[in-house]
Amino acid sequence: MIDFSNEKASEEIMFYGFVRNALEKPDNIAVRHYSESGSAESITYGELLKKATAILHQLRQRGISCNENVGIILPRGIDQIAAILAVQMSGCAYVPIRVSQPLERVRKIVSTSGICHIIVHDDFDHAATSVDAIQYSGIAADSNISVNDAVEEIIFPDKNDTAYIIFTSGSTGTPKGVEIAHNAAMNTINAVNRIFSVNGKDSVLNVSSYDFDLSVYDFFGILNVGGTVVTIDEAISKEPEQWRKIANDANVTIWNSVPAIFDMFCTVSRNEIPDSLRCVLLSGDWVSKKLYFRLGDSRNGLRFAALGGATEASIWSNIYEMSSEDEEADWEYVPYGKALPEQKYKIMMPDWKECPIGIQGELWIGGIGLSKGYIGDEKTTAEHFVEHEGERWYRTGDAGFLDEKGDIIFCGRLDSQVKINGYRIETEEIESVFVNISGIRYAAVIRLEDKGKAMIAAALVAETDIIPPDKIKDILSERLPAYMIPEIIKYTSAIPLTANGKYDRKKLELLFAERCTTDFEPLSTDTEKRLSQLWARAVSAERIGANDNFFVLGGDSLKATSLIADIEDNFLITLTLADIFDYPVLRGMAHKIDEAVASGQSIELIDGEI
Repeated sequence: MIDFSNEKASEEIMFYGFVRNALEKPDNIAVRHYSESGSAESITYGELLKKATAILHQLRQRGISCNENVGIILPRGIDQIAAILAVQMSGCAYVPIRVSQPLERVRKIVSTSGICHIIVHDDFDHAATSVDAIQYSGIAADSNISVNDAVEEIIFPDKNDTAYIIFTSGSTGTPKGVEIAHNAAMNTINAVNRIFSVNGKDSVLNVSSYDFDLSVYDFFGILNVGGTVVTIDEAISKEPEQWRKIANDANVTIWNSVPAIFDMFCTVSRNEIPDSLRCVLLSGDWVSKKLYFRLGDSRNGLRFAALGGATEASIWSNIYEMSSEDEEADWEYVPYGKALPEQKYKIMMPDWKECPIGIQGELWIGGIGLSKGYIGDEKTTAEHFVEHEGERWYRTGDAGFLDEKGDIIFCGRLDSQVKINGYRIETEEIESVFVNISGIRYAAVIRLEDKGKAMIAAALVAETDIIPPDKIKDILSERLPAYMIPEIIKYTSAIPLTANGKYDRKKLELLFAERCTTDFEPLSTDTEKRLSQLWARAVSAERIGANDNFFVLGGDSLKATSLIADIEDNFLITLTLADIFDYPVLRGMAHKIDEAVASGQSIELIDGEI
């Protein structure tokens, strides 16, 4: 029998705490999953361990050996978490691949990480890859096995063995696989759990996809202390109204996401976040201090922190916790703050000397959390992971400086990499895909800000005939994930260059300064006129016509969430985020509202409720 009194192992192996909880508290709820219908299904720690053990058996029957990398292509939910645990408990590393990833990118991930076995959902094209595809539905848990017997099946890895590999965008056109060891990830997880006193009474709403490393904390941070992971069906995972309902129903205590997602949650909740919520962790993008102070009385007793770092340093490396004293601070975006325990930062000049206080340089991260590097790419690993004064450091490519209080102030990127809603995107990877499309000679991709919305734009030079942007996007969707497809595509006769021959990104921004608009069509119905006023407030537009498109005018998911709340207040009907995407033209959206009102979907008002 395994000795679970070994606290050192508990702190260094990612699934160790989960297994211990399955032994000591087998009847406690480990995962609670909400389906598209709104019903909830729960699984206990003991049941989840048995389910994971059944997958482990299947992996062994397929000839898996320790320290392999095993792919997982499963939708959100209990099965996804069981598969992750099974892979690790077989002595291997899991490689999460989103179900919506284009097949070409799936093949690149499989090839780069040397995957021989992959756990897939029923609809996955088994012939799409040349590896052994294990269909999840064919795996059944043994109801007769005891929790103690299940534990005996587990292989406990060395703390330095690879626990997971998460792929980020790569400048060469091939995604980069970041290889993280068990103890590196657990150093971050344990630090955050200690700082916020996370325990078995806590629950987290998993809004991040499992190929985004915020999910690593959602799963292992909570399962290690005996809490509950709350998951959402893939079909409703992007609906803020569903987040609100589920967070309230499940009494969620911890929120962990990129800032834009929490902003949407606050908007749909009218800034009245659940009473159960005690801790908000935001990272992956700039965190505005307004997000904290807009909560009003909901801030009472709430711990609210901005975290930062890189996938290459195990989720997070720094933290700044907000307080009421920050309302008068002269910064708009929350500082990076200070390094987490057992992690460290340097701010370096190009000549590898440290910057004095107040002088901007490149942020370097050191400490236990550092990745092993990029799997199968020694050259890129050597470029980003360097030795300096006897220690290993990760060069982030981010700019920042140290202020007089000793806090790190983040200043953005130094290179062509951009961040959109927490996703790190190499513009060069998108450019390489563009130029591999027949008919495209050159491509330049940049990040734009339009009315506060961050987006990707592409300038193209055609060989001869111009391919319509919509067709270009269809081609890209077969090769890139949705978040890497530029929202705006424009053709130009030549890409502007700087004196040293690089793309002139300032001139490229001017190219996109004038947005294409449709012919102006006057508003005709009362609904169109009332709706146009709500649009004007959402996108800060002065002149809106019936044929205007919400997203062309600068709308995005966050602004759409705000618009949904305004429509509910003004028309007494509830639209979903999917409705806004399905009916982005004002006239069509107005017609959708008229149909909803006519069908009797109006909300019954209760005096004093709104």
